Amino acid sequence: MNTNTDGFIVKANSDGCSHYPDVNTSTYHIIILEHGIIGNRKELEYLKEALERAHARSADKKGSKLLVHSAVCNEKDSLDGIKAGGYRLANEINDVVRCVATGIVREQLQRQQFSGLRPKKTIESTNITLSIIGNSLGGLYARFAVRYIDCTD
Repeated sequence: MNTNTDGFIVKANSDGCSHYPDVNTSTYHIIILEHGIIGNRKELEYLKEALERAHARSADKKGSKLLVHSAVCNEKDSLDGIKAGGYRLANEINDVVRCVATGIVREQLQRQQFSGLRPKKTIESTNITLSIIGNSLGGLYARFAVRYIDCTD
């Protein structure tokens, strides 16, 4: 899967997780957009742009970061059933969330290392929120996928 997530690259991509959170980010908002039947990632581009503009104007933007990810896992296979598409979507979501979480930990460890302080045994708390927006069949995929999102510590 070659998924460009606008600054975040999921595990299956060539770049790896190359973008990490800002130093003062205490909350990460991840929004997953899932297109409808026989659709593609561009189908909900207007919504992605609107969400990003709204976040940029928001008073809360200083302490938070927004990632709007347009799912691609069902672009070629949207006719093989809700179960198959839902599993694919859950896997893609898990990759994105894992990438963000890994980036948060790496950034905090690097910040500790470059500050000259001895590394702490604990990592600062950063909240990650997850929203899924699905259009038509994408909504059914999303409802199925929610059950399989890995939210363990």
